[in-house]
Amino acid sequence: MDFNLKLLDFRNRICGRKIAVMGFGVNNLELVKFLHNYGALVYVFDRATKDALSDRIRDNKEYVEAFYLGEDYLSNLDGSFAYIFRTPGMRPDLPEISAAVSQGAVLTSEMEVFLNLCPSHTIGITGSDGKTTTTTLIYTMLKTAGYNCYLGGNIGFPLLHRVEEMTPDDYVVLELSSFQLLGINVSTNISVITNITPNHLDMHKDYDEYIAAKENIYLNNKSGLVVLNKDNDVTNQIAQKVIAGGKRIVRQFSKTPLNNGVYLDNDSLIYADGKEPKVEIMTRKDIKLVGMHNVENYMTACAATYGIVPVEVMKKVANTFGGVEHRLEHVNTINGVKFYNDSIATSPSRTIAALKSFDEPVVLIAGGKEKGIPYDALGEYLSNKVKVLVLIGATSKAIAKSLYDYVGEDEGKNMPVVYFAEDYRDAVTFAYKCAESGDNVVLSPASTSYDLFKNFMERGRHFKSIVEEIYNDCSRN
Repeated sequence: MDFNLKLLDFRNRICGRKIAVMGFGVNNLELVKFLHNYGALVYVFDRATKDALSDRIRDNKEYVEAFYLGEDYLSNLDGSFAYIFRTPGMRPDLPEISAAVSQGAVLTSEMEVFLNLCPSHTIGITGSDGKTTTTTLIYTMLKTAGYNCYLGGNIGFPLLHRVEEMTPDDYVVLELSSFQLLGINVSTNISVITNITPNHLDMHKDYDEYIAAKENIYLNNKSGLVVLNKDNDVTNQIAQKVIAGGKRIVRQFSKTPLNNGVYLDNDSLIYADGKEPKVEIMTRKDIKLVGMHNVENYMTACAATYGIVPVEVMKKVANTFGGVEHRLEHVNTINGVKFYNDSIATSPSRTIAALKSFDEPVVLIAGGKEKGIPYDALGEYLSNKVKVLVLIGATSKAIAKSLYDYVGEDEGKNMPVVYFAEDYRDAVTFAYKCAESGDNVVLSPASTSYDLFKNFMERGRHFKSIVEEIYNDCSRN
């Protein structure tokens, strides 16, 4: 259907109809305005209290028919609503939502509507680790190559309200979480899954549901390119399934040779498509970011954009791209001690990837809120890479246990100093006192932030503010 006809059809379907928007966070403000401007009667539902949302309500009340707030906010949800826009953190099978759907309401989301309306080329990136850096790399490569691009999704930029300005020649690069993909009925043109390991099992029913949600990134598009990690068991199994289907193009990436995709050969990133000659895209020395996991991020981005972005542009980005905030971000160096903010590491696999990035000794700050995932694999890396382990939060004991279980009574294995901090200031200060010139103090929690902070960004910025205070104190002395 023509793009303008799609927009007209969408307007006709919602104009004058009651629309329920779940959640009144920052990302939903533009959604509320967009729906209102298309003639919808918008009702906002949020667990937060009126006092907590007072400023947001005051500034946006002209777009909303009514606000349903507080603990019993879903009690006003019924079949009178034509559409329910689910926020990503809300399960679609809540009893109140299921009841409304059974009475005729259509359950959807901002991302689902956007993908159905978007006229541009869409590239979606999901996975347990590496999503944000890979998404940013793909976007940066396309921008550097001269394309008009949009960046959005889970990375924090809503895009539905900008759909009218997009054209068929543009590219939209989307980081997509399992929450956004759960139950979605549309997929991106180019679909990337970086890896899949147990994560967010506090939200999903089980690991199978988590994997199925990730697969929705490509399942609803019967053609297009799918980029998958050969070195991850789950995504390699998905690749074999997609290849057997025969309709989609599959490219893999790997640290070992491939016939079709991007792989690491010694220190060179090579593209192969079953034909000769193979193409060297860049070497590891070209990549400014530290760590093998960032080499993997580049292999992923190159596999997704090869044939769209020239090789020389990929290499130029590698030479200049300094990374994304909170993702193994170098914060400062104080008396020879380097501080890194890896607050995005909300799972053990991410912390393991961070530890693998360093050859020098690491003083690790870890711990946070429990989210139902095992920490067993972390113990080996804590023993092999960490000289001092500073723990804080609900997962402290589980992380410490992974270390104790791994070391056991084996005197040949390294046992780091383990310290349980009272708060973040205590944790960072103790870490710096233990570090020597040449060491790395790394915040890589292997846990979510919700025990003490609103999100991992707030946690990372709090860490950086304490580092800045230490730096200022040292500068004055």
